[in-house]
Amino acid sequence: MKKLFSLSLFMIVLLSACGGDATIYNFKIRKDDYLVSEDGNIIVDYKTDEKGELVELNIDRLLRIEDMLYFNPLIDYEFELEGFSGDIFTQPGFLCTNYNEMVVPINIEIGSTRFMYDRNECEYQEVDRNNEFKSGSYSRKYRLDETIDVSKETIISIVVFDETSLEKFIDIFELPHTAKMLGVYSIHINYDLDGFDSRTTNYFNDIAFYEQLILKHQENEMAINEVIGFSMDINLLDFDQMAEVIPLIDDFEEDYDMEIKAVNELIVIISIVAIVDTDIISDD
Repeated sequence: MKKLFSLSLFMIVLLSACGGDATIYNFKIRKDDYLVSEDGNIIVDYKTDEKGELVELNIDRLLRIEDMLYFNPLIDYEFELEGFSGDIFTQPGFLCTNYNEMVVPINIEIGSTRFMYDRNECEYQEVDRNNEFKSGSYSRKYRLDETIDVSKETIISIVVFDETSLEKFIDIFELPHTAKMLGVYSIHINYDLDGFDSRTTNYFNDIAFYEQLILKHQENEMAINEVIGFSMDINLLDFDQMAEVIPLIDDFEEDYDMEIKAVNELIVIISIVAIVDTDIISDD
């Protein structure tokens, strides 16, 4: 949260310093953007109108790299690239992943940046055109148990490095990196690695309810109250009615605590941008 407030403070100082500069108009109330939560687990695509109210909302759960691979049924681990005789996949290392009998691609590409797997570090590290690890603090790295915090429009793919090829890096499979993109029906499937016996959840259905209620109420607390079965129309003195409260989604706050926190972060940012934008218009 400290990171969020630091960012917010920076925005306010920056916009105040701009005065009448045209660059301030990059920060309009009307906004079409995405937010990655501070913990790196949730991505929220959103759009606000000229009043600063949410008009579109899509909440999704980012997948760890190992989950992107483990739950993807379209990866052909026996794939052979014509003219290429090297390895495409490799063993991740005994302590690198939560899953047994799993292999990982040697190279992946995120947008236009390429990475190669380092088994000793259990992570993908940025490489140059010759597939050599880049050195320095600015080179990017992703562990197998980490998410990749890029937009849904950013293509992530398994690539093959072929030094004899004109292209060098050849795409062979795309890797969806969120629950909705991959089509993960339940975030609890095999959640405890118990042989797929744990309780299931309908992620698409549950989050769709939540998104619509956020748009309806334009704030989180009232949306959550309605999800768990409390309505503003309930008379608190009517105990019979209170006893019959039925939640729309069972265990919502427990199962979707990361989504709830991400929406809170989004609402804070939207409020700050709206306040700053209003101040700028008033000054003009």
